Amino acid sequence: MPLVNCTPRIKDVRAVRAAAFLPYVTGLTLLIVAAPLAWLVDHDAWEATAFLAASLALLLTAALMKRGVFLAALVLAAGLVVILITMFASIGPEARRQDALSIVSTILGMGVLSWLALRAVAASWRLRRVAWRSRNAATILSTLAQLPRDRRLSAALEPLVSALGMYVLGILAALFVAIATGIGLLAGLAFLPFALVGSRLMQRARQVLALRSAEVRDRDPRPPVLFVRSFVDDLLELAPKVEYFSRLFRKRLTLEEFVVGRLMTLGPVVAIGKPGEALSPLGAAREYVHGPGWQDRVRDLLGESSWVVAILGGGEGLKWEYEQILQRDLTGRFILVVPPATPEVFRERWDIFQQAFPPASRADLTRAAQFGGPLCATFPDGQEPLLFCSKYQNETAYDVVLAMLFATLPP
Repeated sequence: MPLVNCTPRIKDVRAVRAAAFLPYVTGLTLLIVAAPLAWLVDHDAWEATAFLAASLALLLTAALMKRGVFLAALVLAAGLVVILITMFASIGPEARRQDALSIVSTILGMGVLSWLALRAVAASWRLRRVAWRSRNAATILSTLAQLPRDRRLSAALEPLVSALGMYVLGILAALFVAIATGIGLLAGLAFLPFALVGSRLMQRARQVLALRSAEVRDRDPRPPVLFVRSFVDDLLELAPKVEYFSRLFRKRLTLEEFVVGRLMTLGPVVAIGKPGEALSPLGAAREYVHGPGWQDRVRDLLGESSWVVAILGGGEGLKWEYEQILQRDLTGRFILVVPPATPEVFRERWDIFQQAFPPASRADLTRAAQFGGPLCATFPDGQEPLLFCSKYQNETAYDVVLAMLFATLPP
């Protein structure tokens, strides 16, 4: 099986997440706008409580749907279909004559939403017993455990407090606009600039708090995962999945940050850092080696690592690392991640890669192109490269591809 077409599974995931848009946005609007307005303006505690309960139920439904829970999709679809049928049945002849355009547009809108929900029911049924979500090892507890125990905590306090302050100001601005205009969309737009600034301040705080390689390995006894790439790809951003407003709270993830979050299930992820960096990029824990000794350190890390993961790229340093992986017979423990790129850029990078790593020349790129192209590849010992292909190159695609790849890895 030299090729895995991941696109059908990615389409199912996209269908489920698209259908979760309605309960997510509706629940968020009730929580941020309707419930506070009912409490502060109308002084109606019961109405505010009802809005709050409805918002929590809708947000829970959306969360379960995004996790592929079939029952949640079925409940949403059934509710929308019932509403659509009830609306259609309650329209009298007089109303049809006087307000036909409004009625038709409303029914069409509900029909589209019902169709999205029904499509999600079928998609979540197909996803219920297959690997499609690569587990992100970063949880609240693990994040707290990874905090440094030195003055970096105090150094991160300023951007962290500033970020939280921006979010609070954004919420207050949104409430003011909502009270003044009564339009939820304008309230959301008022919140947007504060959230964007807050996301960048939050990222800086996280960079200040980032642990070095030695610290990560002291706290995690498992053999490390060595992450290699060209330094020019350190800040390569990944197109976000279609997930509504989640990206308002942080800037786009880099490919490294996204991939490393999944690789942490295999072990602590370490990398050689770019000399002269004031702050480490988010992702693999950096170790900084100055001068020509970096190659000796890479050799040591290759001997210690359980897995080696590379971002497909060029550069003499990366070519040398490809060669070392082959020379040390680590092909069976090697994962290649292909960054988002045009076919021309991909082919240029792949040519450089296969010159330094001849097993890659056995890959059937012509057939892979029929399915969009590879996003990841593994190189089982004595076998053809296994290519995981997709027509998409966003977070959802990499999430599904990595889940399907992890399901094939040896223990």
